[in-house]
Amino acid sequence: MGFALKWTKRASAQLDEIERYIAADNPAAAQRQVAEIIDRAEILTRYPKLGPVYLHAPEIEYRQLVVGKYLVFYIIKPAFEQIDIVTVWHGARGDPELP
Repeated sequence: MGFALKWTKRASAQLDEIERYIAADNPAAAQRQVAEIIDRAEILTRYPKLGPVYLHAPEIEYRQLVVGKYLVFYIIKPAFEQIDIVTVWHGARGDPELP
């Protein structure tokens, strides 16, 4: 049995924003992109340490998963067997705003 995956309100809102932005030009592509992000994040339930540690935030051990042009930042909570997805960030935007 794997870890539980929890999307924070912030990350869920960012997914919605990504979908709205892409859908303005191509609704089908927007659905595919969001589905790909969600599907890739689900892999973390079995392999929580798949993504490397994000070294620019030493106070918290954030990890990142690359999904196309997007970076999915997450925290592993081993005591709860849970992974919190905290931010979904487009790589072209520079350093992410992490909570």
